[in-house]
Amino acid sequence: MHSTPAYPNHLEIIRSLARGFDTKGSDKWIDDHAGKWDFDYRAIPVATDKVLFEPLSRYIGEDFARNVATWLNRFCKTYSWFVANLSLEGLSHSEALRILSSHLFSAFGAEAVRTACSILDGPPPEQYLSPDKQAIEGLFEWLELSVPGWDDFYNQLSKEVKDRMRRWQTGAQLPALSSLSALFSQQDAGKFFDETQRTRLRALLVTARAVDHYRALPIGEIAIERAHGYSNANLRDIHSRVVEECMLKAPQFKLIAERNVMLATLLHPGREKSFKDQVFAQQALTHFKIFLHQIAPSGSLSYCQSWHEARWLTLSGKLDRATETYQRAFEQSYFHAGPNQGLIIQEALAVAAMLPSPPKTFLRQLRNGQVVLGLEVPLDLGDKSGVSSRYDKHLENWFIPQYRGHFTKIFPAHGGFPGAEYPQQEPDLLGSIFVTDDDLAKKPSFKAPNRKIKIGQLRQKRIPQLTYFVWRENADAVQKLLDAGADVNQLSEAGDSALLQAVQLLDVTTPNQKPGDDSFFTLLSEKPHKPEVLNATTQKKRLSLLTAAINTNRLDVLRKLLDIGCAPDSRAGIELSTPLYYCIQKIGLVKGKSEVLRQITQVPQDQVLLESIRRYTSGSLGMTLEAQRQYLERVASDPRYKNIHQAAGKILVETEQKSFDLDVLRAMAGLLIKRRADTNAEQNYPIPGYTPLMLAIESDELALVNRMISAGGILEKTYLDQNSGKWVTPLQIATEFQAHSVLKEVFGKG
Repeated sequence: MHSTPAYPNHLEIIRSLARGFDTKGSDKWIDDHAGKWDFDYRAIPVATDKVLFEPLSRYIGEDFARNVATWLNRFCKTYSWFVANLSLEGLSHSEALRILSSHLFSAFGAEAVRTACSILDGPPPEQYLSPDKQAIEGLFEWLELSVPGWDDFYNQLSKEVKDRMRRWQTGAQLPALSSLSALFSQQDAGKFFDETQRTRLRALLVTARAVDHYRALPIGEIAIERAHGYSNANLRDIHSRVVEECMLKAPQFKLIAERNVMLATLLHPGREKSFKDQVFAQQALTHFKIFLHQIAPSGSLSYCQSWHEARWLTLSGKLDRATETYQRAFEQSYFHAGPNQGLIIQEALAVAAMLPSPPKTFLRQLRNGQVVLGLEVPLDLGDKSGVSSRYDKHLENWFIPQYRGHFTKIFPAHGGFPGAEYPQQEPDLLGSIFVTDDDLAKKPSFKAPNRKIKIGQLRQKRIPQLTYFVWRENADAVQKLLDAGADVNQLSEAGDSALLQAVQLLDVTTPNQKPGDDSFFTLLSEKPHKPEVLNATTQKKRLSLLTAAINTNRLDVLRKLLDIGCAPDSRAGIELSTPLYYCIQKIGLVKGKSEVLRQITQVPQDQVLLESIRRYTSGSLGMTLEAQRQYLERVASDPRYKNIHQAAGKILVETEQKSFDLDVLRAMAGLLIKRRADTNAEQNYPIPGYTPLMLAIESDELALVNRMISAGGILEKTYLDQNSGKWVTPLQIATEFQAHSVLKEVFGKG
């Protein structure tokens, strides 16, 4: 069913780079995964490590390998944006590859070569990118003129090695990675160059090798010629050039566009329809299919036909057949149809979720596609555990009700064909659960102590009795349920435990609300708890016991939870940060070094913040992250909303600043360090690669920094600045944030 897409996928690009650097080897892993049209998004970082970072580290040097992997990671994100926003309708894979090589790949390749030449203090990039000369030839010419000791090194080489190098220069042979590395071994080159110089020479040569590899490809000559003229990779200019060439390549598709727009208008979900529209649309679809086959026999526009058919079936109330047709439309449009991919995925998710038994494989493919295209954040942010086709590694249980809740927003009742009926579902309203007076009046059942209670009007949530009555602070009911044998390890549908509810009663961060009774925590924390319960996170908000404990501003609560088995590095929160990092964030907030107020009061642009809002509003502001952003932009344009929002944000921040005790937070951080929390644990957000030690340095927390160093904190560890593309050291962090105490006592910079 799935046709060859116009765009090459990310894994094909990584495999191509591996061939350029000669790092692919004989392992078929990358071939197997690159050949899967629905490859897992996790395969991108796994492939980068497997076929680029690891072999380049082994043969060239870790710093060079890390720079290549970092550049590739940034390119892949840019490429996802490109695939998601620029349609290559009507183009075959080979036609698209020529156009992309001429503009996109050549521009970014030239930028990569220039960056490498700069970092390695190498030759002018023009010596690599000259259309008239092999990159290795140009490099060797530069080495003779610019590197002391090169002539002596070359002269002592054997005739066999010199002959091989001449074949490299003429392009008759590309150097194998092992031969290239061996050329600058300690034995052969140690007398002329130190280890740093040899690593630099290996990196320069393998870069030249990659350029010459592409020069020999059918599209390489065009790419090299274009790359020679590019000063930088400007995404907007590249986008314009690709669009212009695509239009020249496929002028006949303007005829298709007219009929396509007519059908799209006729089948628009929001347009009110008559009885005649259903028959007329069906006839138009038949004619459109014939017309498509005549104009585009390759099938490069087949997704348009499938998409229209899927809408017609949906508007007719035939959701099971519509789901099957949406699957065909998705497969035909993937890596091909630009922004239409996102629309097809959104509609398909809503329709498939309406079925009595939603198809898990298709839902997984849709959600995975959103992440690959950069439309959604990964479920397991920052996870590098490996690829997975498991449903629960891509979707959480609450996703399906959310998709179902948006069905009538995407396909309003008045837009369906007259007489269309949809499957009856329990109401799945978006947003928070509204607790009724009847819910508050519920009585415990001591005969069935583990019975779950339903709460909420229309949209409901099932929670264990024990958890419910802890939330209600009903001490008598809680004690009697425990006496009757209630299981403290029982979790709600959302992942709440009674112990978590007890800790949350003590929260000091809620405005105008005093902490509750701590007797529930004292009682429940004495009961044996399973490790999976102690380290569980709730589904939507990803709340955990340790982060909840930090919000109590009570050291004894945190200590008790650690004593009974909570893991000190169990990650929680939307961004999946460690407890130690979260605690130091609160220290920064109290000291006024945090940008939380700015984040709260401005319309978020980054996806993690938008994901946080969606999880805390249960999807009521929009089904997709982009829909949420657009909604927030609209309401933010109202001065009244802006004033209220800023005032509320200020109250939230001031509440935390007043409620937290700085000494208690420092003691909490110290306790976590004592319990072996990882001071070097790389975080995912807001700065990928940032560690608790770096955050403590930023906040000028000298005592904590010293404790972290004693506990194994690494002062040489760096993170990548996403804006500059440079690696930043803890010393540079201390300098940037004017951490005077740390600069003086730790780094000796008075």
